Parts: sequence; C-alpha cells; structure tokens
Amino acid sequence: MAAYVGALFRDLRAYAPACRDYTVDTVFLGGGTPTTLPAYLLRGLMGEIYKNYNVSPDAEITAECNPVTGERELFARMRAAGINRL
Repeated sequence: MAAYVGALFRDLRAYAPACRDYTVDTVFLGGGTPTTLPAYLLRGLMGEIYKNYNVSPDAEITAECNPVTGERELFARMRAAGINRL
C-alpha cells in the first residue's frame, strides 16, 4: 500500500505545475479500497493533495467505502484526514 500511495504522490507532484491556475472543488478517492488504507497513508495522501493543489475550502472530498470495512473509528480517521463525504 505504501508503494502505491508513493506512486500517487509522484503523480500528484508531477501534474501540480500544470494545475496551478485551477481551484479544485472535488476530490474523489474511489474503488472501495480507500477504506483499507492505514490512517497515516490516508492522511498523507490528503496532505499531498492540499500541499500541491489549490483546494477550495468548501470542496467536496469523497471516498468510496466498502460497507464491510466501514466502522466508527474508520469514519473518524477519514473525517480527520479531510474527507467529508462517503
């Protein structure tokens, strides 16, 4: 998982210069698997997005959630990472 998220970091950094004039109003983490990431990777991924892109303060930040992996602690971690929609 760490290697995959590291690859996402590299892609986010690579595309950031081309997007500097844009404001991001939607972030979507999909596939049902974001809920399997350890909290530190989820926080790191969201931090990388905020560090490299102009994210609107009222952006919709969505993560798909597999109902089997959904639990109160997970939702608290996701909210703390900036995710505001499932």
